[in-house]
Amino acid sequence: MSTQINSGPFQASIPHELQEAIIDVIHYELFPNDKEYNSLRRRALGICSLVSSKWFKRARHLLFLGFCLLIPGFDHDGPGGMLGLLELLQSPLSTLSPFIREVGIRGSDNIYIENDDICDQGERLNTCIVAVLPFMRHVQRLSMKFVRLADLSEHSKRIIQRLTTVTTFTLESDVGTSVMPVTDLLSVSSWFPNLQSLEVTYVELAEDSKGVLPQTSVAFPHLHTLRIKGYLKGLEPLLSKKALFTLPTVRTLDLLIQGALYPETLSFINAMGANLQHLIFNAAVALSARQPSNFEIQQSYKFAEGSSVGH
Repeated sequence: MSTQINSGPFQASIPHELQEAIIDVIHYELFPNDKEYNSLRRRALGICSLVSSKWFKRARHLLFLGFCLLIPGFDHDGPGGMLGLLELLQSPLSTLSPFIREVGIRGSDNIYIENDDICDQGERLNTCIVAVLPFMRHVQRLSMKFVRLADLSEHSKRIIQRLTTVTTFTLESDVGTSVMPVTDLLSVSSWFPNLQSLEVTYVELAEDSKGVLPQTSVAFPHLHTLRIKGYLKGLEPLLSKKALFTLPTVRTLDLLIQGALYPETLSFINAMGANLQHLIFNAAVALSARQPSNFEIQQSYKFAEGSSVGH
């Protein structure tokens, strides 16, 4: 004797909040927080998303929570590895795009490749960007690793600029593998009008080769978190050109500076607006006899009333 379950009356008798609570339990509590259970958790959430339209949104949201869509360009899968994804995104029945909130654009970390390979790999990167990013209309977090502005075609730049929903932008490299003019950094960051968090990690900045600086400062009206990590030598153009950009709303400044400590760093901190509340400062420095002590460095900061310092 077979038993058929009618999910309609069952769902109608349970408040919507409790239905979402059931899905939350499956995601957060049913499986141990261990990588080996991730596939089981995803499978369970995938099944939940097929129960009904009421279960779909919450289950799909949790299914893609923490998921980052990587757009490979060089030593990764290349365009061929994205054909399946592209075919799915292009389907008129696809409901995938609204749930992808994080995208990572990955270049090459190999500094010893030949010029011809650089051209081929750059073309591959731009092909992936042009093919996939137009479908991503709800991206909130964007990261670019081993990517310079010169690597991007004009078409790719225009597509990235359309990601107006981005609130968190990360520019990342490894020591010595990527050099970017400070004006390029400011230009890319200004593409996102709703930017709230900006992180620059081990990107060596340089003066513009033509010596051309923006005529007006670049404003970040909604930026509340700024993280800068790297060697001071590579960050000097940014720290010394603080007049090129305004950061009136920054509440959290997180600095990880390696190398000799110079007054530019302190001037940069002092130039923060009156809203600065939290300063997280980590410095790996070799202090010489002419440099101030750690205690003197800490005392030289100017903080807004009620601000706190993390070490």
